[in-house]
Amino acid sequence: MDNIWLSATNFAKYIVTITPNSPIYAYSKSEKGKPTITMLEGTFAAMPSLKTGTRILSIQWTGGKAPYQVKIVQDETTLWQTETTEQLIKTKKINFQAGNTYQLVIKASNYATKYYFEILENLPTEQQLQNESLSENMRRTLYATWLAKKNYIKWSFEAYQQISDIADNYGPARELRKELLYSK
Repeated sequence: MDNIWLSATNFAKYIVTITPNSPIYAYSKSEKGKPTITMLEGTFAAMPSLKTGTRILSIQWTGGKAPYQVKIVQDETTLWQTETTEQLIKTKKINFQAGNTYQLVIKASNYATKYYFEILENLPTEQQLQNESLSENMRRTLYATWLAKKNYIKWSFEAYQQISDIADNYGPARELRKELLYSK
């Protein structure tokens, strides 16, 4: 019994040791469905939104069968495109202009999905999150959480962009990223 207990505790210590150093990505193993980004599924009342400016987008989806063709389109003009076998990509810098609507098109080998998002001049602000005693990562994560909570359909894509570059190395941002990807 003692040997079983020691083996189990040593295995648990090993798992705890290796887990914090590896980034966590949860992907659907299903290749039957279409490529899906739940945070971009708008409604008649609200469309997903991003702030204006030149920026790199992080895009992650589940479902579909590789290879994928991904592109950003505005008024029938392709602004950026790539082919990949991964379900997590980053675009080049794209100049998003306020007042315009853009399309994100993901074509898998078995299905295609098209999402629309709009670009707005200003983001909502929360004065309490300007506390200078907070670290930059904590401030960004709290702001992204606040944005998504304020109006999930409208601001979750922007919230995801706010934390995408820190999520691999900052636990609270990583957890928020998972929540944004897999809940609605």
